[in-house]
Amino acid sequence: MGRTDAWAFDPIIPFIYQPNCIERSYKGNYDRGHQLPSADRLATNEMNAQTFYMTNMTPQLDRLNQDMWAKLESKVRANRCSDTLYVVTGAYFGSGATTTTDGAGNVVPIPTNYFKVLLRTKSGTTGKQIKDCNESELISMGVWVEQKSYGNIEPPRSICMSVADIEAKTGFTFFPQVPAAVKQQNNPTAWGIN
Repeated sequence: MGRTDAWAFDPIIPFIYQPNCIERSYKGNYDRGHQLPSADRLATNEMNAQTFYMTNMTPQLDRLNQDMWAKLESKVRANRCSDTLYVVTGAYFGSGATTTTDGAGNVVPIPTNYFKVLLRTKSGTTGKQIKDCNESELISMGVWVEQKSYGNIEPPRSICMSVADIEAKTGFTFFPQVPAAVKQQNNPTAWGIN
């Protein structure tokens, strides 16, 4: 299977709450930035097509989306394992957030930041659920990315922080069954970021 480019509205969310970028992207230098990457869901055409729902899109600067962010997504994909790799990706709208328009001319807010929080077992082969692992068996990390061009570079260590730091910035709680010490980790090298 491969990339479907099946741009569509999410059938379970009213269309009025979704951007309309089916035929064209956002105005300006913004791509239809996937939150869940297309390349992460290539097992079936149906799975891949769901990544093209408008509910999975945000206006992401083209030079961020196609350069450093794409490389970050590849680094995350390289951490697949027999145990589950948990990845939460989100957009953040901080002070100073601006707007653009979607392909149909509707006003859409532009995220000021993006984040990812990652969690998996260190070995990748425990065969256990996360809730059954002790803290020495788990590894986690967060990344906080500004809505800007970083250049066509590998993800820098400067975007890496702990999951606890991302929780503090967003107000969200991630991985509630995981010991707090695991969420304090920040070891980019263990995730392939040098």
